[in-house]
Amino acid sequence: MRAIGVADRVKARLDDPRPRVRSAAVEAAEAIVPPVLERAAHAIGEAVRARPGHAVGFAQAGPPSHKRQILRWLAEDFEGSSDAIDLVLRTALADEDAEVRVTAVVVAARLGAVRVVPALIAADLPEDTGRGADPRERRLYHLLRQVAVEYLNEVARGGPSGDRTSWPPKVRGLLGELPVTDDLTLLVHALATPVMRDEAEPVVAGVTRDGVRWKVTASGAALARIEAVPHWLGLGGEPRQPPNPLRRVTPPSTFVTARPWREEGAADDWRGTLAEAEALAAQLGELWGARVRVPTADEWEMALRGPDGRVYPWGNNLAPTTRGLSSPWGAAPPAASEWALDGARALIVGDVKVQPCAFRRAPTPDERAGVRFVVG
Repeated sequence: MRAIGVADRVKARLDDPRPRVRSAAVEAAEAIVPPVLERAAHAIGEAVRARPGHAVGFAQAGPPSHKRQILRWLAEDFEGSSDAIDLVLRTALADEDAEVRVTAVVVAARLGAVRVVPALIAADLPEDTGRGADPRERRLYHLLRQVAVEYLNEVARGGPSGDRTSWPPKVRGLLGELPVTDDLTLLVHALATPVMRDEAEPVVAGVTRDGVRWKVTASGAALARIEAVPHWLGLGGEPRQPPNPLRRVTPPSTFVTARPWREEGAADDWRGTLAEAEALAAQLGELWGARVRVPTADEWEMALRGPDGRVYPWGNNLAPTTRGLSSPWGAAPPAASEWALDGARALIVGDVKVQPCAFRRAPTPDERAGVRFVVG
């Protein structure tokens, strides 16, 4: 992997405007590329021998978020399964990441992959909180598998029959044919829907693109860009206080600091009152030459949750191996409570304990919390 990193740096210099640098880059590429390819081929061969009957390309696809996205695009782009897709699904159903396995359950049903039913039945779904599923989520995961197995067995027998609108709601929900109206249909949507991107390039005062990342021009502070695509917000079930019902909104492109604010050289994140947070925003606005403010609760939730309705920034599973990963827009998970606004009303979002991104509460009279900022 270190050699591949060197190759990437060499590649970046092949278009250097200085002839001597370009020439040196060409010589370096000719020297390192063959050994890199040879080692990669050897690694793939070893993986094939170690896991016969598995899709090695998928197994080596990188972090779990990449594998989930691959599965979701299979469901989006194909109307049925094939030998190659079946192989990917079997590999996914045995993946070490619980959400990859659950995603494969949904995708197998969507593609009518009847030949993977034995692997689907054998898939190890989370059974306890320590492995990433609270009691409610466990029931949802096992319900998804039960419905998927029943549906695929029916497909293998030539059914189900009749007009699709007459099929049981649980089957139509699994196949994505019902609107998102509750936590179960939202979970299915989040598991099966690829993260869509907004290709437009925003121009915002005080904000600069740095490769695939965004930053504050004056300070280099990392930014998460909320892209201008539809986002799912809120939770289903009984009404909550403060209210945050399940809904879909399309925001303008918005930049939020990727992490809670921390003063330079400080060991911990900044914490203070809302008035102090707003004063800090005004101070940073002057330093950065940009408009800076405390985010609304909706902006905070979109930055942390992404567009697909996931429960947590990293996905839909509480497994310790996935906690701490950034959201689709690059926002780091909260480590404590943070300030947000709903009109003129102050709200607390995030918590010391892991909470769904949709979690909100009223502040206590003496509340001191962290804060992120909207920039631009």
